[in-house]
Amino acid sequence: MDTNLIELPVKLLFSDQGVDFFIKNKKPMNKFKMPDNSTQYGIALNQYNHKTVKHMIAIGYLSRIEISRSEFTSKRQDILSMTKSNVFGFLVKRFDEMVFDIVMDSELIKNWNRSNHGSILDRKTNINETVLRQLLEKNKDVVKSVKETLTLAVHKDLYKNDTLTEDEITSQSLLCSEYLTSLRSFTWFILSKFKDAPTYEILILEISQLLIEFMSRNKISEYISLMLMELLNSAENRNLKEYIKMMYPTLAYNDILEEPEARVGLLKEMQDKGNHFSLSYKFDKSETKISAKKRFEVAVFNKESEVMMLKEKVDQQMASKVRKQSLTDFYRRSGGDGSDLGMFYLSYLGEECSKVGIKFESQVKEIPGSGQSYTSLSLTL
Repeated sequence: MDTNLIELPVKLLFSDQGVDFFIKNKKPMNKFKMPDNSTQYGIALNQYNHKTVKHMIAIGYLSRIEISRSEFTSKRQDILSMTKSNVFGFLVKRFDEMVFDIVMDSELIKNWNRSNHGSILDRKTNINETVLRQLLEKNKDVVKSVKETLTLAVHKDLYKNDTLTEDEITSQSLLCSEYLTSLRSFTWFILSKFKDAPTYEILILEISQLLIEFMSRNKISEYISLMLMELLNSAENRNLKEYIKMMYPTLAYNDILEEPEARVGLLKEMQDKGNHFSLSYKFDKSETKISAKKRFEVAVFNKESEVMMLKEKVDQQMASKVRKQSLTDFYRRSGGDGSDLGMFYLSYLGEECSKVGIKFESQVKEIPGSGQSYTSLSLTL
């Protein structure tokens, strides 16, 4: 069994770069209308390899991923894996962009440009990818040495945390390798070409510090995945309740909750009738310079019912403070109630993001004239 395979029907929507790639390679695309009434080009798949999609996110080919179903809880593990992979893809892409900016704004490049007016290196420098690969193959020992130096800095930081197990350290080491592998060829070309420059070590130190920062952000993908599942579960229950009220007014909703088979049957009936709600992952398409903020957003689109009640609950929880209790304490106190637990994740996630330099926002909004609302969770770097 392929553990990288996500068995969920999805729409992969392309950024301008992705559309250009598909056009140049004469690959077919479809035109889709989104739940927020926008129109985008992309492809529909019944299943996909999450490593492939993570790579497409990292190179900027995807602007959005969309899934529509009547229920998501039966696909909990796939949704958790998918969300963690998408958040990590966003972080990897942002790491590549920020390292590139650090390199291009470094004293090393400034010194080179002052002395070589005829061959200035800047963000517009274009070297053929095949030529770059050949140069990197020639300097593969230097590239390997730089990767080892950066990885060593991360390992030293990881071993400062005596709560991590060896398995967790191994897992973090693999993620570190993915961050470094994601760096564009041009960045590695610069790092291998100028290995003997006077300010080279300062540049490597700056990159290693940035890598450690990003490694500390990895855990956010876990938190946002759990929060998202609570939102999906809540939306699913609201829809089921409304459907029972409309189609089977003599049935008691609480009785259905106690009959798993009846619940599954009703959700399948809703699926067959197209009574769906949507999950959407959105990736910032802007291609601006260094300090520009980049955004990742995950949203649940649903009917407008109870939207204002949910909005008020979200706003109150985002303003709350949870420092005095742990997640475990709260869960025990709430008796495991999904809705309250979801609201707790919300404020907890906000605090954890703040600790690692990520701006977290959550909103509940109506889409005028569409009969739909959406709840969004966004990360800004």
